[in-house]
Formats: sequence, C-alpha cells, structure tokens
Amino acid sequence: MAKTSSTKPKAGSKPGARRPSGAAARSPFPTRFAHTPRPKAGGGPHPGELLDFTKPKGKAAFQLADYFPAQSIRAIETHSSIMFHALGDSGVGVPEQQDVADAMSRDVNTAKPELGPAFLLHLGDILYGPDKRANYAGRFYRPNDNYHNLIFAIPGNHDGEMRSSLDKSSLEAYFENFCQPPGKQPPLGVQFGRAMPNQPGAYWRLTCPFVDIVGLYSGTGENYGAIAHPPDIPNDQKVWLAQTLGDIAAERKTKRQALIIAVHHPPYASGLSDKGFGHPGNPDMLKDIDDCCVQAGVWPDAVLSAHAHSFQRYMRTVTLAGAQRVIPYLIGGGGGIRPQPAPAPVGSTVNGVHYANGLESYGYLTVTVSPTQLILSFTQTAGAHREVFETITMDLVSGRQL
Repeated sequence: MAKTSSTKPKAGSKPGARRPSGAAARSPFPTRFAHTPRPKAGGGPHPGELLDFTKPKGKAAFQLADYFPAQSIRAIETHSSIMFHALGDSGVGVPEQQDVADAMSRDVNTAKPELGPAFLLHLGDILYGPDKRANYAGRFYRPNDNYHNLIFAIPGNHDGEMRSSLDKSSLEAYFENFCQPPGKQPPLGVQFGRAMPNQPGAYWRLTCPFVDIVGLYSGTGENYGAIAHPPDIPNDQKVWLAQTLGDIAAERKTKRQALIIAVHHPPYASGLSDKGFGHPGNPDMLKDIDDCCVQAGVWPDAVLSAHAHSFQRYMRTVTLAGAQRVIPYLIGGGGGIRPQPAPAPVGSTVNGVHYANGLESYGYLTVTVSPTQLILSFTQTAGAHREVFETITMDLVSGRQL
C-alpha cells in the first residue's frame, strides 16, 4: 500500500468556500442559545447544557446482519472487506447538504453492497433548529432522497436540545426516526419510502463483518461534550461503555475485529470557539473514554467525530503491552452546515497529539476495513464536483500507518 496520499485544491479554487444560496456570512443557526448558560472559563460541561435522555436497556447491541440478507453478508465476508460512509453536521436543508448526499450516492451499489459503502454512519447534528419532528422531512429525508443506503446515527448536541414548545423531550425526534421498536418504522420513513434502522438508543454497539462500531452520545453542550458528568449526567453510559469494551476484549481472544468509536464532540479539535473558529477538543470526555479502554484493555483503531464543521485528522500514539500504536482521530463535520476554518497549523501539536491534516470544506469520510487494514479517506465536495483530499492506511496488526 502507498503511504498517505493528499490531493490539495488547485490554486485559486477552494471547494469549501461555497456558501448556501442567499445565506449571510454567519450560519442561520446561532451557536449559543438563550437557555444555555455560558460555561465557566476552562471548565467542563455546564449543568445548564446537559439534558437528561432515555437510556437504552441491556447491552444496546445490534448487528448489520439484522438489516442485510444472509447472502449479502456472505458476499461482504468473501470480498474480505467492508466499506461505509461517515459524516456529521448536516441537518440544515441547504443545497450543499444535498450536494454531499448526492456525491456519496454515486459510490453506492445496492445490488452488491460488498462493492461499495454498505451504509452511512451519521456522526450527529442530524437536525439543527427548533420543531425537530416537523423539520425531519425537509432537513433529513428530502436531502437524502437520492442516497439509497441504510443510515445509522448517533445524536449530536443539536439533536438533543429543546428549542421550542414543540420539542417535548430531549432526543424525541431522534428516537422516533432511528429507534423504533424492532419490526416498526417511523411514519416519515414510510412516507418517504426509506427503511430506517431500529437502533437500541442514543448509544449502542453495531457489529459488522470485520469491524465493531461503538456509538456514543456526548450530550447537548455547545462547546463541551460528556458521556458522564455526575450528578448532572449519571455514569450509566460510562458503565455501559466499560462493559461493552470488556465484551469486545473477551471476543478478541478468539477473533480480532477492528474497533471504531464514534462520538459527536471531538476528543481533539483545533478550533477556538471563543474566536469563531469551530469548537474545542474535549479532554474530560476523552478521559472518561480512556478510563473505559484501560479498564477493558481494549483501545479503538480509530475515533470518528464531527461537531467542528471541517475535516481534521489527529494521530495519537499510545503504548499498549509495551508496544506503540497510532490511533487516528478524525473529524468529519462537513455534511451540510457552513464550514468553519481550523486555525491551528497542520503539523502542530494539539493537547499533546499530532495535528496531521485539516481542511475547511463540505465533504464526507469513507472507511474501509479488512482483516488487516483500516483505510480512511476524506472527499471534499463543491456542487456536483468531488475530489479525494486525503487517504491514509493503517495496519491493524502493528497499529502503524502504512
């Protein structure tokens, strides 16, 4: 395999520079709301930013085989790899959101899922703004009308917020559209002819051929994410994560699959929210995740996030059993809302971790997993045009970049 490949935009062109038609210089959705108190300087999540939500029951685990015919799963296994898309921060209903979805749709092979992305993993902020149940049609279903693929999702902070009297409870619309009981479909899914997954809740484990995906919910904080923050957010999710990673550790004694953790708020980010450049990283949330990894003796092979409206890649080196492994932390927040710049220079260190690359652009991630390799790429989009900006390949055995 070739080493990291990176295709920079040509001089004078900037795919990420396109703005929504008629939009002002700033996003039409405020980054801070009247009911959300400002966090104290240097502090973690403010209690006013954390809303309670209905927790999943039991192991909160499901499988890709629940949604695909057995012959399709066998075809993926025979092909010796699985591919999927990932993005976040899409739900604004602007032309650029549909541009990204249409660009991804050109990769999909519904007849042979082993030859293209088998699904989309949405990394949160599926929907911005108030009246979420009423706006799912225009800001989720219609923009994805040409994307004929299953969509799994973790919620983002905007999915959990409550901004009007029509938002009855935190995550109400997310639960209605992504978490119907097995055998049932959401009314809008039926109306638009789209099959929706029956996810067990706001956090979950999805087992696929060659990869386990653990999706986490990092709360309603605008700047700070949390999977636990007692007493405001109990430790339920953190306890579940430790148990789930423990299950994966036990399974790895006979079969090792790749592990990807997805969480909306990025553990690392170069943004400086107080200066208008995206969002900061979340060291407190990262510590909670790390605690669970240490307890179980299992670390992710990659971490996917969104929240910052850009592409960013961080490479973290950890020591496991006396050997060093590199874990990519990627931000794919270019799903539709206006991109944000990432001010820290590429090659710098952010919270002690190498900031390897970044781009202010709309676009999406593509993840390919085989028994021995993990391939991660970011495709930038501008209207009907798309271009692969970067592809990296990780060796799953050594934990090193090829």
